[in-house]
Amino acid sequence: MQSATSPPSYPPSSAVFDIYFLQAQICAELTQRDIRHCCLVSKDFYHNLSPFLYRSIHIHRSSTFKKFIRPESLAALERNREHVLHVSSVYARVWKYLVQCRCFHLVVLQSPSLPRRPQNRETNKQELPHILTLMQSCPQLRVLELGHFNYEEEKVNQFCTVVRAHGQLREVMIDHYDHVRSHIVETILWSMLRMERFSINVYTSDARQRQDSVTESKKLIALTGVENPVFALKELVLPCTIYDYELALLFPFMPRCPHIERFTMPYICGSRATRDLILLLATFAPHLQHLDMRTCGASGFDVALAIAACQNLRSFKAGPATPPDSKEIFDALMLHQDTLEELNVEGCFAISSAQLNGFLSRLPKLQVLEAMSPLSKICKTMEVSTREKLGDPILSMDDLRAETRRPWICHQLRVLKLRYAGREKLENAGNHDDDDDDEDEDDDDDDDDDDLDDDTHSKRYHINRKRKKKKSEEDGVEEVFPSVLLEQLTRLTELEVLWLGRIERYFLVVDPIAIADRIASGDNADTTTMGSPSIITSATDLNAVVQRENRRAIRHQALTQNMGHALAEMSKLHHLRQLELRNLRPFIKRADIKQAKKNWKHLKKLNYS
Repeated sequence: MQSATSPPSYPPSSAVFDIYFLQAQICAELTQRDIRHCCLVSKDFYHNLSPFLYRSIHIHRSSTFKKFIRPESLAALERNREHVLHVSSVYARVWKYLVQCRCFHLVVLQSPSLPRRPQNRETNKQELPHILTLMQSCPQLRVLELGHFNYEEEKVNQFCTVVRAHGQLREVMIDHYDHVRSHIVETILWSMLRMERFSINVYTSDARQRQDSVTESKKLIALTGVENPVFALKELVLPCTIYDYELALLFPFMPRCPHIERFTMPYICGSRATRDLILLLATFAPHLQHLDMRTCGASGFDVALAIAACQNLRSFKAGPATPPDSKEIFDALMLHQDTLEELNVEGCFAISSAQLNGFLSRLPKLQVLEAMSPLSKICKTMEVSTREKLGDPILSMDDLRAETRRPWICHQLRVLKLRYAGREKLENAGNHDDDDDDEDEDDDDDDDDDDLDDDTHSKRYHINRKRKKKKSEEDGVEEVFPSVLLEQLTRLTELEVLWLGRIERYFLVVDPIAIADRIASGDNADTTTMGSPSIITSATDLNAVVQRENRRAIRHQALTQNMGHALAEMSKLHHLRQLELRNLRPFIKRADIKQAKKNWKHLKKLNYS
């Protein structure tokens, strides 16, 4: 009987990683950090996996750029040039090195510019010829993003020629805000025949006399190389500034884009042509589902008309330019309550608290609600840190309590960014009439006490004040994180990103313009809204100060316990990945955070200020 022979044994790396397509399939599921960790296991792992570290290269710091252009780094880049698929660099000088190393398998080429640094943009603009060389040498390139551009007519013609000749390029984004003649923008637009996504941010200005419209149309159609061109654009982003008399550059173009699903409305200087553009969208864009009007300064009626032009609106974005007559916009959005999934109202002061609560309680398919802008800086002054973005809508707990019979029904909500404001004392719902009666009684008492002397009137005033204070303490308890808000949040079990900003009560009664003026002048909120500090002149004053500090300590302890309970309840949101809490840091204990983190298995970012 022949004995069974065991199969030859190979090292694990030889059995798996020597097969090329398995390497690619395994590394496709790993992040750059995971691959770096695998390279530290052994020499075989390093030999097989290190080339995949070059598939995505990001250069956003000068120190990284200096390391990248070292001779040994360029030699390694040339050895692994076939694996380089995605490069993003704010220093456009890197593109000539990619040409020299023959990295011609690029799929994504991103060349943004540093914000608020015009010199970086002007330097990057001179490297456009190397980018054109890469575009011609990379047949698999699909995404091109430029934070700089040379709008000279000769350079534009060269760029458009390369774009029209490329067979795989599908996304082009140009973000270089500059004064550009409208016929240059037309040339770029009509060169995007095969593009699925196009974005350009410019300021149009036309200093030449236009030719006959028929001649212009024939010339533009000739750029496409097709007799009757139909563009493949699905997303058209135009966050640019256009004068109303220059909108003629869009009128012959838009009817040839029937597949548009996403559209960003430009800022139109003048209102004559805004409605014409909206009617054009309603007529020739039947598949429009995503509308961005953050840069548009149209009236409320025109915005509502644009919303109504979408048959099945899925996302809508508004901003500071949204007009104050928001009721028409709210009613138009409610027509799409069965399909609306994403809503962005950052900086949109026109949205009221009741409307903000209406979005959460009437949109069942809502997945993203962004109503709080990110902080550009953190300031020690409470007023600046909590009210830096003065235009964000604020959810009032009074409106939330008024809608307790209508809970939030957006159970698929994944992203929620919200600012809320509550009352100092939470009174029971049935006590409002009693308070009104007490006020009426006090008014009657004041009328009856007109004939009393000053001492009797003062005693009566203090008795009424103590009675109101005692009644308020019995009827309600102070909360830094309102329980009615916490009850609604715990229903949103699919939340992944949660930003909450608490607004102090005394900020709500101050005019935002006055707040901005005080911030600019350097005043502090504590001295302008809460009164001047007390001056101790006797033992009686000292006892009063001690009693006041004791009350503050007790109050702070109660608020800390309230915040700890809120964190314990929020720890039940097991899918949470990001959590940001503003103006709540004084009431958060590290022990409560550590305890909540045990349930947040997927949490990657936690900020509280």
